[in-house]
Amino acid sequence: GLLALPAGVYLICYNTGGISYLDSAAPYVAVGPPLRVQGVEFFSSDPTPPTDDAPFTVTFHGLGLNTTDRYQVVVGTCVNVTDGTSTGVNLTDISGDGLVTVGPFTPGPGWAVCYSFNGQEYQVVDFGGAVGWASDPSPPYPEADFDLVVTGASLSVLDKFAFVPGDAVGCAPATSGDARPYNLTAPDVAPSRARVNVTAGTALSAGMYTVCYAVDATRFVSIGHTLTVGGATGFASTPSFPKQYTGFTLRLDGYLFGEGDRWAVVPQSEGCAVAAEARARNVSGATFAMDAYNVTSYTVAADGQDAGYHDVCYDFQGSGWLKVGTTLRIDGALAYSHGYPIANEVFTLTITGLGLSNFDSYAVVPEAEGCGAPTAVPVAGVSGTTSATLSVSRAAGSHVVCYLLLGAAWKQVGAPFVVNGASDAYTTPHPAARMTNFTLVVSGSGFDSGDKVATVPAAMSCSAVSPLTGGYLSVGPDMISPDNTTVNATLVQYAAGAYKVCYNVQDLGWQQVGTYELQVAGVSSHTTIGSPAAAGVRFTLNLHGSFLTDEDVYGIATPGQECDNVTMVAVSAGWVSGGGALVAVPEQ
Repeated sequence: GLLALPAGVYLICYNTGGISYLDSAAPYVAVGPPLRVQGVEFFSSDPTPPTDDAPFTVTFHGLGLNTTDRYQVVVGTCVNVTDGTSTGVNLTDISGDGLVTVGPFTPGPGWAVCYSFNGQEYQVVDFGGAVGWASDPSPPYPEADFDLVVTGASLSVLDKFAFVPGDAVGCAPATSGDARPYNLTAPDVAPSRARVNVTAGTALSAGMYTVCYAVDATRFVSIGHTLTVGGATGFASTPSFPKQYTGFTLRLDGYLFGEGDRWAVVPQSEGCAVAAEARARNVSGATFAMDAYNVTSYTVAADGQDAGYHDVCYDFQGSGWLKVGTTLRIDGALAYSHGYPIANEVFTLTITGLGLSNFDSYAVVPEAEGCGAPTAVPVAGVSGTTSATLSVSRAAGSHVVCYLLLGAAWKQVGAPFVVNGASDAYTTPHPAARMTNFTLVVSGSGFDSGDKVATVPAAMSCSAVSPLTGGYLSVGPDMISPDNTTVNATLVQYAAGAYKVCYNVQDLGWQQVGTYELQVAGVSSHTTIGSPAAAGVRFTLNLHGSFLTDEDVYGIATPGQECDNVTMVAVSAGWVSGGGALVAVPEQ
C-alpha cells in the first residue's frame, strides 16, 4: 500500500515465516539499503530556548534539503510558505551534513517555524505560546476582577501567566510576589487550545503592567502591549502639610484620568468607603498632564479641611471608591484636656494637634462669644509640634477653646467645657430683712452636692470663712437646679449690713461670687440725744442700721412687753438720713 512517513532514515524489515510464524525463532532481516525519506525531521534553536529580546537562529534537520525550499519564522500561523512572503534557502544556509541554518530572528511568544520542501508540502513546527491578549472590561477597573483573553498556539492548563508591574519591563520577575503568577485551570482553556479566558481573581491596582505568559510553565515571555489599569496611584499637596480650614492645591497621579472620575478628601477615621460619597467632587475643569495620550496627573484646588489625618479617595469611572497613596496631614489643633477647672482659679489646659508652634495663638472665651474674633493670647509651652500646655484662669460658666494656627484662621477646638463655680447671686426679697429667712440664689456652672455657700461682712475676705466655725451652708441635691447652674439657699442674717457671698466647690477653696453684695436691711443699734434719756424729758431716738427707709415702722416696748405686742409707728420721710443708715425719731 501507499505509505506516508515523516522525513528520516528507515530500515525495511522482513520475516519469511509469515504472520502465523511470528512466535517462531526466525528473525526479521533488513531488506536492501535504508529507506531515506526526504524533508525536515525536526528543528533546533540557538540558544535553546530563545530568550526574551535576544536574537536566535533556527536550524532545520533533515534529508534532501536544498535551495528550492522555502521557510518562514513568524508570529502566528504558517501561511503561503511557497509564496513571496517566505524566504528561500540559500546555499550559504546549507551545511555539508544536510542542515539548514537560518536567522537570526528576534524571539516572540507564539512564533511558528515553517518549512516548504521542494515547493510541495509544509513541514511546520512552532514554539507555542501566547501571541496577544485583550481585557474585559477594557481598561480594567482598579482592584476589581476582570477577564483576560489570551490568544496563541498550543496553550494548555500547564501554562501560567503573570502581570509584572511596569511598562515593558520584561518577564524576569514574573515568578515574584509582586507579579502574582496565576495557574490555569481546565475551564480557562478553549478546546482549540488557542484561546484562554481567565478571571484574574486577584485584582490589580491602578498602574501599568507587562503581561507575561509561560507555555508549560517553563519560561515567561511578554505578550502584546502593556496593560494599563486606570485610577489614581498617589497624590501630593501644596503646601506639603496644609493648614486647618485653608484651601490648598492637590495633585493626583495615576493613569487614564478623565471625565466621569471623581475624587474626595475625607477624615481618616471615616474612610473612603463610608465618607467619600458625601464629599465627592467631579473631575472637571482640572489641569491635566498627558503622557503619550495617557492622562497621568491632574491638579485641582481643594477646600480647607479640619485638622487631622485624611484619606484621599478616587473613583475611576464609577468603579468604586479607593484610597489613594498614604495619608494627608492637615495641621492645626485637634483636641484639648484640662484638670478640674474652678472659677477664678488657675488650671492647666493642654491643647494637642499637628504642626503647632509658639507662633500660634489661642483663646478661652464664653461659649456665647464663640471663636469668630476672640482676643488672641500667644501660645507658649509647645512640646514638639503636637501639644501646648497652658495655664488658664476663667470665671464660672461654659467656655470654648479657640486656636489660631500661624497663617490659618480661628478654629474652635472640641466641644465647650464648664468652669465650675459661682458667677453671680441675688436675694429674694431684696434687700433681705435682718433675722428673717430669705432665699439666696447663686448662679454659675457645675454645682454639685457637697459644695458650700457662706456670707462674710463686706469688709472681710472670703478666706475668713472657717470650716471650724460652721459658718457656711452645705449644698444638698434639693437645692440644685436640674441643669446644675443654680443653687437656692435659705439663710438668715442676725446683723444688718452688706455682705460678700462666698462659694466653695468641693472643698477646693472659697471664692467670692462676682462683685455682688448681699444687703440685709434692719436696725443694728440705737442711741439717744440727751443720753441717758430722763423720765419725763423729751429726747431724740437715733436708730442705726442699713437700708432703712420711710416705709419702715418702729415701736417702743415697755419693760416686760414683747415687740409683737407693741403698737408700731410709721417712719416719716424726713427722719431717714445717711443713705438709709440712720433714722432719727424726734421728741420721744
